[in-house]
Amino acid sequence: MRETINTRDVITGLRVARHQIEQWVARDYLRPRNEAKGRAGREWTYDDVFAIALLDRASDMGLSLQKIREVSHFGAPKFLYEETFLLIAYGEKVRLIPDSLGLTPEQIEEKQANAQIVSMPTHTARWDFIDGSDLYNRIGNDACKGAIIIPLNPIEELVQRLFEDEAEAGGRDA
Repeated sequence: MRETINTRDVITGLRVARHQIEQWVARDYLRPRNEAKGRAGREWTYDDVFAIALLDRASDMGLSLQKIREVSHFGAPKFLYEETFLLIAYGEKVRLIPDSLGLTPEQIEEKQANAQIVSMPTHTARWDFIDGSDLYNRIGNDACKGAIIIPLNPIEELVQRLFEDEAEAGGRDA
């Protein structure tokens, strides 16, 4: 597997325009790990290309890129479940647990069981990479007011193909 790929491979593989990538860098939606090398262009890491693909997917969905800026700065998840999703949840319900410093595990458990449940303001969003099997627990049954869900496995597969060595790609197609 290659460590980096050039801009031409990114543009061709993801079908994203060069000016779009440059605009995302200029607007700080994308923070490349490597500096551009004059006319030779830039070498992009796996995390960079994953972020570009995620920004492109979100843009195609009509989402405000402001909402996923922090996610794109994070890079690719370091683990992927069988089905992994990016969940951006609004108005999640959370438990307000009073200070539990110095309490026994039983006392902490009791505080958690009796904690007040409140909804976070709908103008604030929390994001997380989640397992598909946990999706309902995170958004169903009135767990949040609204959510944006982006499947990440297709993005990961696309980016992995771009980073395969030519020998690996040839062996796979044969």
